Amino acid sequence: TDQAINKFRQDRDQIGGNRRAMPGPETDRGPVAAAEERYAHRAYPASDVPFKLTRDAQKAWANIKSLAAPSAGAWTLIGPSVANFPDILTFSGASYITSGRITALAIAPTCTNGDCMLWVAAAGGGVWRTSNALGNSPNWTFLSGSFATNSIGTLTYDAATGTLYAGTGEPNASGDSEAGFGI
Repeated sequence: TDQAINKFRQDRDQIGGNRRAMPGPETDRGPVAAAEERYAHRAYPASDVPFKLTRDAQKAWANIKSLAAPSAGAWTLIGPSVANFPDILTFSGASYITSGRITALAIAPTCTNGDCMLWVAAAGGGVWRTSNALGNSPNWTFLSGSFATNSIGTLTYDAATGTLYAGTGEPNASGDSEAGFGI
């Protein structure tokens, strides 16, 4: 089938050329331009997506769908259950109940029930770490006090070097998202 696909591509290129949009300046190419551009972005930096890769991806997805769903764990609220934002800190001048949001998690690949290192990034609360993430009462340590901002958008843990990378800034389009200062 790969030979047939390659033959089709050669024939297509001979009779009309390869008119797929490549990343770059926009041109008026008619109603199929958007689909061609999406395809070009998926294929980039190559000029196309080989049929075998598409077929392999479909097989992998079918395999994933055939697996039994894992059982969900129980969520336990650890508080605070009411977070009051004082009126002095609000745009409206009125106090209100608020919450935060977690933007990223990184977990050590060596996580076990007795020893599980987990890092959490908060949208405006910095980076936190616990070594007993699976315990009944995890103890958290604030790590990013020396950062230029508490706005964290991503975390990546490199187990080979034991290095945690934190990307500052939050990409979510919220009213209080901040730009970052790098990694």
